Amino acid sequence: MKVDIVPIDDIEVGERFRVDMGNLVELAESIKNEGIIQPLAVYNQPNGEKPYLLLAGGRRYAACKMAGLDKVPVRVYDHELTLAEQRSIELAENLYRKNLEWQEQARLAREIYMLQKSVYGDKISTSKDAGGWSVRDTAKFIGRSVGTVSEDIRLAEMVEKVPELLECRTREEAVKK
Repeated sequence: MKVDIVPIDDIEVGERFRVDMGNLVELAESIKNEGIIQPLAVYNQPNGEKPYLLLAGGRRYAACKMAGLDKVPVRVYDHELTLAEQRSIELAENLYRKNLEWQEQARLAREIYMLQKSVYGDKISTSKDAGGWSVRDTAKFIGRSVGTVSEDIRLAEMVEKVPELLECRTREEAVKK
């Protein structure tokens, strides 16, 4: 196995089991701003239509296409893989990861906002080239909507004041309280 950078058009998507890609706009924006943090997993297929077959990273692949990337980092499986092994790589990527809980996401967004404000100061003007840092800047920086980031910051602040909110199972439940 090796890591490489390959033309995105050299990757055949093939049949994927994830049908619902969800909202790719924020992921594409994040990829434009931060790059691809985790390489796609591809199989160096000897008899394929294209040199590589996508094994894992379908959402990242679609977001990279949306972002207009020509080349992407990949982890290349260059030894022969059975169809079962190929599918198990796709399954493993989607089963064994854990997304941030709403509380963790809110705290992290607030932390990024506060860190950037400590560096750039408060933005006091809505002028495009005004100095300082705002929630809108944070949203753009992390590739999320302004509304979501604003809500995250408010939730993180509320959790500090009302620790019982940590017991809420969803962000929606916490917002209602």
